[in-house]
Amino acid sequence: TGERTFRELEEHLSNNNSEGVRAAAHLMKGASLHLGLSSLSNMAREMETLAAAGKLADVQKQVEPFRDLFELSFQTLKQWMDKR
Repeated sequence: TGERTFRELEEHLSNNNSEGVRAAAHLMKGASLHLGLSSLSNMAREMETLAAAGKLADVQKQVEPFRDLFELSFQTLKQWMDKR
């Protein structure tokens, strides 16, 4: 679901849909916070805030760093779970 939401965020960005970007970022913020991934949640919160202000160009600048952290966070979480 995280990948799907991320794809939705990118699709909303390409369509200049601020509300769609905001909603996707909000969902990712809550999900990552629920998993204890505070850095990821903070980045999603920043994208949510920027989208709410209509600053989609600034959101776009954060997409790649967010994706990198997303992948690293979930890879680390999976490794941790595999050890249990």
